[in-house]
Amino acid sequence: MCGIAGVLRSDGRKADPAELEGMAAMLRSRGPDGWSMHVDGGLGLVHTRLPILDVSSAGDQPMAALDGRFWISFNGEIYNFLELREELLSLGWTFQTRSDTEVLLKSFIQWGPACQLKLNGMWAFAVWDAVEKRIFLSRDRFGVKPLHYAWTGRDFAFGSVMKAFLPLSWIDWTVDANALAVAIAFPSRLEGTQDCLFRAIRRLPAGHCLTLQAGGSPRLERWWNTLDHLPATPLRYEEQREQVRALFLDACRIRLRSDVPVATALSGGIDSSAVHCAIAHLAGQGSARTASDWQRAYVADYPDSLQSERPYAEAVIRSAGTRGIFQTIHVDEVVANADQAIFDIEDIIENASAPWLLYRRMRQDGVVVSLDGHGGDELFVGYTHQLASAITEIRDERLRAEYQRTLEGFAVPGYSPGRAGAWDGRSALLRTKPEPPALPGRDSDLERFGCYDPLTRCLYADLHFTTLPTILRNFDRCSMAHGVEIRAPFMDWRLVCLAFALPPASKVRDGYSKYILRDALSDILPREISGRRQKLGFVTPVFDWLKGPFGQYMLDVVGSAGFLQSPFWDGPRIRALVEESLREGYAAGTLYFWPFIHAARLLDQFQSVRGAPSPTF
Repeated sequence: MCGIAGVLRSDGRKADPAELEGMAAMLRSRGPDGWSMHVDGGLGLVHTRLPILDVSSAGDQPMAALDGRFWISFNGEIYNFLELREELLSLGWTFQTRSDTEVLLKSFIQWGPACQLKLNGMWAFAVWDAVEKRIFLSRDRFGVKPLHYAWTGRDFAFGSVMKAFLPLSWIDWTVDANALAVAIAFPSRLEGTQDCLFRAIRRLPAGHCLTLQAGGSPRLERWWNTLDHLPATPLRYEEQREQVRALFLDACRIRLRSDVPVATALSGGIDSSAVHCAIAHLAGQGSARTASDWQRAYVADYPDSLQSERPYAEAVIRSAGTRGIFQTIHVDEVVANADQAIFDIEDIIENASAPWLLYRRMRQDGVVVSLDGHGGDELFVGYTHQLASAITEIRDERLRAEYQRTLEGFAVPGYSPGRAGAWDGRSALLRTKPEPPALPGRDSDLERFGCYDPLTRCLYADLHFTTLPTILRNFDRCSMAHGVEIRAPFMDWRLVCLAFALPPASKVRDGYSKYILRDALSDILPREISGRRQKLGFVTPVFDWLKGPFGQYMLDVVGSAGFLQSPFWDGPRIRALVEESLREGYAAGTLYFWPFIHAARLLDQFQSVRGAPSPTF
């Protein structure tokens, strides 16, 4: 896991090593253990390293092959690299390292862009062909790893995150007013698009690749469509259940391949619990390159809060026979680190991010890899809006009653997420009316949705275009801010395709969502988890925090001159509403304005950083 960046200048101009060093400095947290660059005329590649597979210097990047014709800068993990390595050995290739990077580079040389379909992993990578003077960029199927690029019409740059472009003097930092408005009014609508907060920067969509020949223009292609890879599933539920079990366990098994310590971020919900219990179940099976240090589960703890899931997490830890590390999240720490977390996250989120503190604790304890439960909600029905949306469309009364019964089981007595008002409430406070940008691939996919039921359509959109891309982005930023890699077994492409081929009746049954997952893992999950219907998720008790320093932090931001005079929103009106909400104890209403505050602090920080220090590691 690493940070990657690069440039391709035209008209015979050479890549500037000072700019490349500045890009590396901006990526230091993503690769805190070293950095390097490769310059070839107008081409510059940058890599900051977080070694996980082959921690020796042999795995350093940018990495070359075929006497320097091909060079790669790679962020991510190829979980099936051992199997691909054996296949390449049979074709006559030899290897000098034990890394997945060398396997990936030689896979690209052997099969070209078609190698993407052979990869099981998460990635963003760039390959430079020094003979053809061509660069190729790829992003994994579901956008687990980030990748941005900028094209001026003459010069090209790419990087893991937007801040990687800050040292480049030739990048235009004009804010995209519509993208900003969308990010504030519809926080889950931007990540699945190409648009970014700044006009000059684009997002390479998930499942897409980009090719640029020196002197030409970038060519974007979609290389992955889940709908093209749905398997035929057995008609018998029992066989479906066994397939889910086998694929999930195998997804966990290959994600345990690591030469550094591995842990689990545990919330007490079924998804992260399934991951942790599966790891314990697989222990001792002797899979190659499996981490020996995997026994820790990290839990964000909120004492005396209705949002505390500590009892459920403790049940999982007892059942798995592992060790729990309960990290109490204090509001004072959240406020003290708010600005740094905002800068690390980059894009706009709906509330302050306590996971940033949890992953910091992991890294302090020497943990470099975290196996998390992201994706389970989007595959097997984990959100109330999915069932509520399906209920409005289906006509079968029996099915409506089943969905309603399941929906009611999600409620946690005494707890309400407290969402305030309608989404358009934020729009009314913006100077620009937000127009949601196009979602790459969605229109063509919708044409094929006619035969799918309403629930599956909602799940598909959540996973590919809205909810999950935003979650993956937020957690990637929070973890990589501290040099911790997240691996998500539910995002294994084989499991994703199987899940979307299953009928809704296998997922929602007898008042339970995720029915087939609970059933498939019933022997390894404690009953407190497999039988739990309530839903909280990985959330934070921000409503409680608003009574103290967090509320004051918000007041300080909305009262600042920059916020009040912003050309993007009605600052005086927002300040008055925040003050009124805090005064009346209307916590949900106050939290409703967090995206404006996040945006204000983020733009201030990007404005203040226009050159990067030399990288130090």
